[in-house]
Amino acid sequence: MSAQDPFICALIALLLKAMWGVPVNIQVHNDYFQSEAWRNESFQNRMFFHIGKLTLNRAQSIRVVSERIDRSIRTFINPRIPIRKILVSPSTSYQTGKTAKKNIDIVSVGRLVDQKDFPTLIRAVANLKDKFPNIQIVVIGSGPRQNEIARQLKSRGLTKNVCLTGEYSRERVIRTLSRTKIYVSSSKYEGSSIALLEAMSMGLPVIATKVSGSEEIIRSGMNGFLIEPGDASTLAKHIRELLENELLRASIGSKAKKTANEIIRTNPHKKWTEFLIKTSNPDLPTNMKQANISHYDADSGELDKSRTDASKLVYYPKIVSWLKQYVRKDQTVMDIGGGSGVVLARLRSELGSLAVVGLDISMLMLKHRKTLGLRENIVGDMDELPFQSGSADTIVFIASLHHTLRIDKAIRESFRVLKSHGTLLLIEHNSFRYLFYPKRNSAIPAPRDPRECLINHRVVRKQLIENGFFIRHISLHRQLVTLVQIFIKDIPLPLYRVLTAMDEATGWIPGYKEFGSLMLIAARKR
Repeated sequence: MSAQDPFICALIALLLKAMWGVPVNIQVHNDYFQSEAWRNESFQNRMFFHIGKLTLNRAQSIRVVSERIDRSIRTFINPRIPIRKILVSPSTSYQTGKTAKKNIDIVSVGRLVDQKDFPTLIRAVANLKDKFPNIQIVVIGSGPRQNEIARQLKSRGLTKNVCLTGEYSRERVIRTLSRTKIYVSSSKYEGSSIALLEAMSMGLPVIATKVSGSEEIIRSGMNGFLIEPGDASTLAKHIRELLENELLRASIGSKAKKTANEIIRTNPHKKWTEFLIKTSNPDLPTNMKQANISHYDADSGELDKSRTDASKLVYYPKIVSWLKQYVRKDQTVMDIGGGSGVVLARLRSELGSLAVVGLDISMLMLKHRKTLGLRENIVGDMDELPFQSGSADTIVFIASLHHTLRIDKAIRESFRVLKSHGTLLLIEHNSFRYLFYPKRNSAIPAPRDPRECLINHRVVRKQLIENGFFIRHISLHRQLVTLVQIFIKDIPLPLYRVLTAMDEATGWIPGYKEFGSLMLIAARKR
């Protein structure tokens, strides 16, 4: 389902999505989120500005019609949501328009509203009247500013030079453009001007304001001219140049037609159809994997987390102490998605000797593991383990299972790789938010992070049992720590110790443990 705009249409689409579960694509056809001119037009637009930000962050995909709109949306949109620039294809019927005698100097097509800024065109024509007293301009369109524009023409003595035609049929627009020398677009803001492209497809030299859409298709001085919005004097200058130089008009018009034809040949309609099909069948697991690779290979901040005092002195020792209950020094341990390897390096140090094989999708993390003496490492994916069946005594997941939507497949792969009666140890994020989702049979994509999914000890336990594991231990930890980290990202060590002690002392309270952000699960292969 696709919404034509990010406002009322999008709200209706999102309501239907909630009722029927249909993926929603939202289209953005204008420069709503960067153009101050649009926002300042009305209180309604200012309200829509905020509504649009909310609706777009709840879409499954977004279609934009220009690079400028794409850039403006990416400043606030969830990076998980795919955005695709797909132009609205101009009608090919304009390409078949027959050339006629050029007895109209300028044509401009558009509704008579503030956005189109026809007063700037009127001022430019007024500047040219002394030079071209018989200049003829045709403005095709109607709208609420028609009477106001008519009064401006009368006050400037341009009623014989400028004709306000009202609405025309497409055939009549084509006939009018075929008799025209220059096309002008004076808009304050646009999405991608279809009328501009259609005029270009007929070989007309164009002058347009430097707004969304036009700045991407016009190379000023080559296939048209670009001016700043509201700049009547520069507009008049370029009109004069084109009216005085027929060869220049022909050259720029020819290049404009070539540009428009190239856009038509890219078949935007086909791209749009393919994008909608992809939206209805998204490959979320692959997208999540790519997001994790991009993040962990580029962001050393993940390594910094492993060096904080709270992690080294409180968190890691407790994890290592728990692992030592199940791991013996004569075992082969697979560290799946173990990142920097700090925990397993410490465990091996305390046990004396341990065969550790690490697997991660991040080259940066694997390089850091070698600095800790963990030499055996493989680049790979947790749901397609590149290990022989029955080759591991123990498999350890440390904060990695929540980075795949295929937790069932990762658990099945672990079962395959483990020896008979081997142990699977999970030290994982436990999301209490998971409990608020109606369908809780598998991992759920995290609402605000394309790298993660929401999992809970209940769904992990269910998957373990279904895949042939016997549960030996489940516990939840870090209730208060997680709550405080909402407000204090880097908790001072003394406070971290106090909060941890309070969590341990109150973990027995029914229901309270459900809010723990850390689950420890030990399972044995049957």
